[in-house]
Amino acid sequence: ASIIPTSGRQGTWVSITAPRLFDSLALRGVQPTEVRLAGAQHRITGFQDVNVTLYWSTLPVVQKQIRFQAALGMAGTREVRIMFSDNSTLPAGNWTYRAPNITSVQPTEGSNGVIVTITGANLIGGGSIRTLMLGGVTPTVLHSPSEMLIRVRVDQNSANVNGQLGNLSITSTTGATLEGQPFTLTHMNITSVTPSTGTVGTRVTIRGRFTAARLPPAPAITIGGLTTSINATSDTKIVVTVPQGMPANQTADVVISFADGSSLTATNGFAFLAPGNVTGVAPRSAPYGTYVAITGSNLLGGGMYAREVCLGGVAAQQVTLSTDNLIQVVTGDPSSQAQDGVQCNTSNVIIRSDTGAEVTVDSSSLVSYLPPPRLSVLPLFGQNGTRVTIATSQPWPGTISYVTVAGVQARVRAVQNA
Repeated sequence: ASIIPTSGRQGTWVSITAPRLFDSLALRGVQPTEVRLAGAQHRITGFQDVNVTLYWSTLPVVQKQIRFQAALGMAGTREVRIMFSDNSTLPAGNWTYRAPNITSVQPTEGSNGVIVTITGANLIGGGSIRTLMLGGVTPTVLHSPSEMLIRVRVDQNSANVNGQLGNLSITSTTGATLEGQPFTLTHMNITSVTPSTGTVGTRVTIRGRFTAARLPPAPAITIGGLTTSINATSDTKIVVTVPQGMPANQTADVVISFADGSSLTATNGFAFLAPGNVTGVAPRSAPYGTYVAITGSNLLGGGMYAREVCLGGVAAQQVTLSTDNLIQVVTGDPSSQAQDGVQCNTSNVIIRSDTGAEVTVDSSSLVSYLPPPRLSVLPLFGQNGTRVTIATSQPWPGTISYVTVAGVQARVRAVQNA
């Protein structure tokens, strides 16, 4: 007798062909009743004529064939016996149980576009994949699967499924079946992009459901095709910074690409504003503590207020007014490296709004700092009504509001720059 296939697992369809034997038994009215594999009874599901080409003939001959489906068994090689209606038995050969084993399903959850890798042993039961279910849907098999590796992609048919849980299920063309680890289908989405407008440096918060963000490496986020820098990621929020190179006055898609192969798109989710432009700074030269007005357009880059301002590489000690067209600050101390943690570089003017949008001017002639003035006071003492002359080593930077002498406010009689 010949057995095809000679190995498999639970559910595998097995055929036994025994030339002449079945015919001779049939002449005596004896029919096969069951097959015993490793001592376990198996029901015969088919006993029929098939065309068989024998090794000594080029033409097919008609032979009887028994067909049965293997039940669950222990791994290893086991004897196959055919039981007949006259209580006789016939050893038909040996058949090997190949125990299936799923070692991993990674990731264990995902959404549309996720690529899942299944590893193990004897995954497809000696044949090819007839059906494969994952999380209750049928994914696309990405390559020629093997007994040890199967890679699939969850496609559009699961795009609206959220939280659906289902085991991995594989059915082979041999009839072998395999149930494995659970997989959860999730519906990832983008619910908001805030702010939806901005310029270079704007910190954009993308909210939604991003379960795939748990997988390393971190997701890649582009705005208008430009790769952003990522500040923070979680299952529900991703924060990025708008990079250089944006096209002014255009809307753009926000795209999140995850490590598992899935992606999300917020169509026209962000609008690039025209870059900020500084047209004037007054006064241009002054010691620290001076009120300075910065004029221009789109100075806040879509933000609500100016959070940080640097002039001549020095952080302003206070922002007193901020609009898109006018920002007023009090200059800082050049001897201090930073003002409340503000980072200034060599750019002459830097304006950072509450959204992180940044306006910079690199012209070194725009703002310069004067050293603190050296004052001389004569006379050094006196009484009520004494005229006091205060001289400075450099021109007064602006209009003098008031003067105090020894803690007492004095009346200013004259101001002149020599």
